Amino acid sequence: MIPYPPGMQVAEKLMLSVRLGLLGALCISWLQSTQIPTPSPGGGRVSGASSVGLPTSGNPPPPPMLSVGLTAYRPQSEAYGSPLIRRSVPDTTEETPGVGIRINGDDDNGNSEPDRDDTSVSGENDLIEVVWNVSEAPAPTGYEYVMRRSSDSIKVWSNATKNAAILDANNESVVSPSTTTGSIWVENPHGGSARLTLEARSITTGEVVTSDRLRFFPFTSVLIGLHGEFQFPTDPPFGPNEGISVLAIEFQEQAYDSHMYVEDKVAANGSGAVYNEIVSAVQDRGVVHVALYGFSHGGGSVHDLAKRLNDNKASIGEFDIPFTAYADAIENDSTVDLDPEVRLPPASAYHVNYYQWFGFIPPWGDFVPGADVNVNVTSTPWGFLLTHISFMNSSNVMNAIHDPLVMRVPR
Repeated sequence: MIPYPPGMQVAEKLMLSVRLGLLGALCISWLQSTQIPTPSPGGGRVSGASSVGLPTSGNPPPPPMLSVGLTAYRPQSEAYGSPLIRRSVPDTTEETPGVGIRINGDDDNGNSEPDRDDTSVSGENDLIEVVWNVSEAPAPTGYEYVMRRSSDSIKVWSNATKNAAILDANNESVVSPSTTTGSIWVENPHGGSARLTLEARSITTGEVVTSDRLRFFPFTSVLIGLHGEFQFPTDPPFGPNEGISVLAIEFQEQAYDSHMYVEDKVAANGSGAVYNEIVSAVQDRGVVHVALYGFSHGGGSVHDLAKRLNDNKASIGEFDIPFTAYADAIENDSTVDLDPEVRLPPASAYHVNYYQWFGFIPPWGDFVPGADVNVNVTSTPWGFLLTHISFMNSSNVMNAIHDPLVMRVPR
């Protein structure tokens, strides 16, 4: 029985009874539709309970969607972008074989000190440019960007003339970029390989969110390509018969220290800028292998250069000449010299000689006694129409130089 308050009228009692009845029905319906969790027999988690949406104390927020990247570029030869253009290292070869770099023991600024010992070097051409990029600048709260090296075989500078160090005595440095991309410059002072890594990591835990890295190795060889008369180094190759440019570019893309010159950079006695570059490479940059190849008068200059290098080997230092090649080679005693170059380059461990005898008007190359390979292309089905002025258009001739060089000359 419902205890009504004293003095309540019959109509009021009836209305109160209806309301209480409806409230009771709603409560019963709710209880029937709701499962009350009960402890499981073995203890532990309550059966029927869910962890979805429950707060978990102590866990850090999920890391942001950051990205970082490093892209290296090929070495400067002889100045940056001339004659070989600024060319990036593909991602697929950043670690194998890696990024070739010259040991920086020469003296580009002419102050009689090795460039590795200078704090600023005008005319520096032995550092490797690396373009970095990050997805956010500056790094988001709680995170930082770090530049790190695996050993002191490399140093990292903020510009090409070594004015400001990022990694010098230190193996890592927190960097705070104000933009999402920029360039740094890597130096190899004394030799040895090393990896350079850019990473984004948590400041509190040190956990690395993302990273990218490059492997640097020092060159042990130098490759010299010499053009024929009235030809010039071009990149991209321009004009007819530019196979020497094609080869020089291809060797650079394959991580060699590749150079190309006009033939008159080598005097008849072998002296000149090319000789000086090779001597510096041996004495100052740790190079022990020299490879030479040339077309026409450039082939004659290969002989003259190899002879001078061999004659002066005792004063230059320890090196070998594992590979040389003539492509329709002509002696280069003068601009109008038309005599075929038939002398074997002194000290060459392996010499390739391809030549043609097409028509009745010289110039022609000729058989070289003692060469490891002698091919008169005029007697072949693929080269019987090649002339001197079309000789270096032939992929067969270029492959005859490229393939054995790569087999015999380490980077």
